[in-house]
Amino acid sequence: MSGRAMLWRMASFAVAAGFIALWQLVANLKLISPVFLPGPDRAWAALMRGFATGDLTSKLIGTLEHMAYGWLAASIAGIALGALIGSSRLMRAYMSRPATVFKIALPSALPDILAGMRLSLTVALILSVVCEVLAGLDGLGYWVLLSARAFRSADLFAGVILLGATGYVTSVAMSLAERRLLAWQSTR
Repeated sequence: MSGRAMLWRMASFAVAAGFIALWQLVANLKLISPVFLPGPDRAWAALMRGFATGDLTSKLIGTLEHMAYGWLAASIAGIALGALIGSSRLMRAYMSRPATVFKIALPSALPDILAGMRLSLTVALILSVVCEVLAGLDGLGYWVLLSARAFRSADLFAGVILLGATGYVTSVAMSLAERRLLAWQSTR
């Protein structure tokens, strides 16, 4: 990692730590009612308590299942539709042999396919949460909704933090897969 990238990363962590410290200060001074804004210490304690009791674990698994099913179905449908469009009569006339599809067309389309799949992971998480809230499905979205209705703000913030972490981890995982699958690009 270059010095500039390391400096940028350290600055990013410093800004995040500053916001968390400011959040804790505002909560400690009770500038906003703790009913509406618990401190990060209370949110963290609620997160740990949720995992210790198993409540958040089951909700996280539910959200991940909803997200994965929707993402996989949409990805398969999108890739299949793209392949159908790409294999039109005009394209078949242009590409005389089917092997050309796997040696030229698919590798050249793979970066765009993977980028679309990475972005769609975020959309899948958002839509999973929306569906859980609207349909009352078991997951983090419903957990956050019930916590808000019961004025359990620490639990609400714990759910939101977990949703953010889930989005970040899935994005990083897809980026790593993308980097591995597209390793051949760096040799061009």
